[in-house]
Amino acid sequence: MIGNFISDFWFGLRSCSEALLFIRRHRLWTGIWNYGWLSRFLLVVGLLIGLKFFGVFWGWASHVKVDQPQMLGASVVDLYKQMIQAGYSLFFMGWLKYVILILTEVIVFHFVRRSSEILTGQGEDASFKTFLGAQKRMIKVVLRAWVLEMIFTTLAGIVLGIISLDFLKDPVNFGLQCYFMGFTIVDNYNERYHISIKDSAKRAKEVAGTVVAIGLCTYVLLLVPLLGAFVAPFVAGVAATLAFFELEKRGVLPPLDTPVVSEQGSPTDHQPPTISS
Repeated sequence: MIGNFISDFWFGLRSCSEALLFIRRHRLWTGIWNYGWLSRFLLVVGLLIGLKFFGVFWGWASHVKVDQPQMLGASVVDLYKQMIQAGYSLFFMGWLKYVILILTEVIVFHFVRRSSEILTGQGEDASFKTFLGAQKRMIKVVLRAWVLEMIFTTLAGIVLGIISLDFLKDPVNFGLQCYFMGFTIVDNYNERYHISIKDSAKRAKEVAGTVVAIGLCTYVLLLVPLLGAFVAPFVAGVAATLAFFELEKRGVLPPLDTPVVSEQGSPTDHQPPTISS
């Protein structure tokens, strides 16, 4: 079981790496602005969260003394620490990380469907009605993930405290947070097949290591100043699509029924790529 988790975890990390190349190769950002004013509003609100990091940088820059180059190294280290602390307070200590995913659902929606179209060679329904359904489901998934995260991290802390393993609280809690964050992304792949959130969660548990890896990638990218809130959702969404498509292809996960397709049919002539082992 542990061996499977580790192998699934590394596979998930490779999927995140492949996602960056896949996005660039196929220019998946094309058409992102075709979802109407609501989508643009949600995207802008999500990006505004990045101003938190800009405020940190501006405060640092205003106190840097350019006439003392010998102090520049220490100043850069101080900026790095402030960025990490800001990111920690934003994403690791509360619910804001999930709010970002709700606000940027349009990004995940677009990139997951474009990735799937290229992998399968078949167009998918990307109408506003479909997006609205995905947005509503994301809210439900986020609420579920947030509640379960609080429950499991609390229970883990109690159990580890009882058996005198308090030093494991932080890594265990972080692992749980990565899992639930990863699931909110992975569900965007599963929801296209109209399966329930409960069934989607069961599929995620079968490859928990991969889900944790995708959640970890999401966390790391969210910490990127200014651009993190924009980059994290679509990279993680593509990584989840590549990973689960390959897992189904290998027979690790049972394939789901064909998702609803668009009337236009195949949107691309690209051959379906595979993730290298």
